[in-house]
Parts: sequence; structure tokens; C-alpha cells
Amino acid sequence: MSDPRNQAPHLATPAEEQMPDFHSYRERAHHERTRAINMAMSMLWSRMTRRRSRQSRDAGFWTA
Repeated sequence: MSDPRNQAPHLATPAEEQMPDFHSYRERAHHERTRAINMAMSMLWSRMTRRRSRQSRDAGFWTA
């Protein structure tokens, strides 16, 4: 039988501590998803406002 003192450190920990931390994975995924959505909305909003301001400038130019 193997000596428990010679085991690798990760094998010496109890089994319940070796379980992946699904809560942190889920929180990280939620954070990444929220960040991606916010970036996309920001890009869309900036494009819309740029187009609107350009249209108003062009309209001002052509009506002058």
C-alpha cells in the first residue's frame, strides 16, 4: 500500500475539495456574457449617434 505522505499534494486533499467550483465558473460566464453584450450595445449606440449627427450636419450643409 502506498504511503499517504508520498502522494502528490493535489491527491492529498479531500475529494470534496477537488470538485470544480461550478459557482465561480457560472459567475465568470455571466460576467463575460454581460461584458460582451455591453460592448456590443455600446458599439451599436455609437454607430447610431454618429450616423444621426452626420445626417444632421449634411442636412445643414445642403440647406445652407
